[in-house]
Amino acid sequence: MKVTGSIRHLGFAFVFFRRISVLLGFVMCLIFASANAQQVSVTSPTGGFSIDGDLQSNFPTANTGDWVQGNLGIGGFVLNTDGSPVNPNFTLHALDEFNAGTDDVFSSGSKSADNPADWTWSNSKAGSKGDMNNAMYHIATDASNNQWIFIASDRLTTNGTSYLDFELFQEEVIKNKSNGFDTDGLQGGRTVNDIQLTVEYTSGGFGDVFLYLWTETSPGSGIFDYQLEVTTAASAFAQSNMANVNVPFGAFGGMTYGQGQFVEGAVNLTEILGEVDPCIGINVSSILLKTKSSNSTTAALNDFVGPIPVALQIGTAEVSYDPNEVCASDANVFPTVSGIGGGTYTALPNGLVLDSLTGEVDIANSNPESYTITYTYTANGCTKQTTTNFTINSVLSLPISGGDQSECLAAPTQTLTASATAPTGAIVVWYDAAIAGNVVPDPSLTGVGTASYWAESFNTDANGCSSLTRTQVNLAIYAAPSAPMSGGDQSECLAAP
Repeated sequence: MKVTGSIRHLGFAFVFFRRISVLLGFVMCLIFASANAQQVSVTSPTGGFSIDGDLQSNFPTANTGDWVQGNLGIGGFVLNTDGSPVNPNFTLHALDEFNAGTDDVFSSGSKSADNPADWTWSNSKAGSKGDMNNAMYHIATDASNNQWIFIASDRLTTNGTSYLDFELFQEEVIKNKSNGFDTDGLQGGRTVNDIQLTVEYTSGGFGDVFLYLWTETSPGSGIFDYQLEVTTAASAFAQSNMANVNVPFGAFGGMTYGQGQFVEGAVNLTEILGEVDPCIGINVSSILLKTKSSNSTTAALNDFVGPIPVALQIGTAEVSYDPNEVCASDANVFPTVSGIGGGTYTALPNGLVLDSLTGEVDIANSNPESYTITYTYTANGCTKQTTTNFTINSVLSLPISGGDQSECLAAPTQTLTASATAPTGAIVVWYDAAIAGNVVPDPSLTGVGTASYWAESFNTDANGCSSLTRTQVNLAIYAAPSAPMSGGDQSECLAAP
């Protein structure tokens, strides 16, 4: 019994120290993650964006932004707890099947830098360390107007090193029903300056992010490939989770990522592209997320999500007005800018009252006309412009005449009906001038007296511009004067020659 008791005590001590060890390990992981987290001071979310290997704001560092809402604090978030984006214009969250034979995966022989038109896909189970469930990105700018992209994804198993591509295409790429892909890219299936971001990570914490640009290998060769661009530790970095982290929207059938199962990264696109050419700017129309066997551009491909249709501006900008065609009676309109902000606005021809800093159009004080609005901005010290069209249509003129209408009584009873003239197609509605809002279907006067009515005329032209005018019509019927009376026969005799 003593021996048994000794074994029990030893077992208790083992479990106790094992729990202390696990707890200390978890605390050390949090300390390590907090100490090595990198904070990017972008304007969205509030508190910047923390690359620390977890998804929650205000954790483990207070008042820092992240993917989803965490502890109380001023730190903001870009995904709601159900995974939906707070602002879909700048954030995307995509889901993919996992550990299933119905998952869309690349077929054997598909290589990373191949022409997308040569890739094939099938429904099969992805390799476990490249099997994704969640993938997301967020675009934001810092105080210097640098554009940053934040990317994140996960993997089913954590054995070994995983490689993840975020590929940004300027021309549309789609997955077709013939187990292949269609691309509008005319330069090896892509377009010069298409971007590929590759994340290499293990369960050890830090990860590496590489940025590639699609280029012609030599001028005039017609041969294209991805070229690795120079990055610094401050312009591109990543981190995987070193402890279990909460996933409010779920992952791989649970609500927690195990160590090394999640990775996130940040890339200063403005700085890196500026080193290549300060004037580079691209409009991204498709994003494809894919996993692969190595960091090589010839690596075999595994799982994928997308291609996802998007409208992103990197190193460039687009401006639009909604609506871009208005009536001269409409309220003021403000622009929407995608991409680089902080620019100025001008318009041709003259006649548009336009705020040069905000782009607000003062409709009431502008001349009806079709205009070209130019947005001028600076990216990496390079001045650029983009334009959009804006039209103000004239308000339909609807003169309406009525005025005083009077008659003398010509018969014992008489009816005088109010009338007004309006353009063809206009609807005229009559109101009693003495009783506000009282519609009168038959504006008339019977018998001697007076009456007053309002005539309102409403019409809409082919441009959808409406006009409303009104005039007052007064009716009066006067009694006829009495006929003169005769004094009868009056005669005299001639009294003198």
